Amino acid sequence: VLAALVWRMGAGVADVYVVVVGLAVIHAVMDRKHSVAWFIRVMRISVEREPQRWLTIAVDQSLHLVWLGVATWFLTR
Repeated sequence: VLAALVWRMGAGVADVYVVVVGLAVIHAVMDRKHSVAWFIRVMRISVEREPQRWLTIAVDQSLHLVWLGVATWFLTR
């Protein structure tokens, strides 16, 4: 991802590095089962202590898409 962004936008654009580091940190946090389960409970999607596996996967992938959309918006503003 970094190589494609640097090729497209140039190496001197600081926004590229901010987005790549931000996506890496968010990816590292969101891929933990417990953080997604916490998010599910906070948003009241499920009140079970341990949500079903398919729900955890669906929410995880949805959050990844949201963050990719935010990163795209940030780079194209």
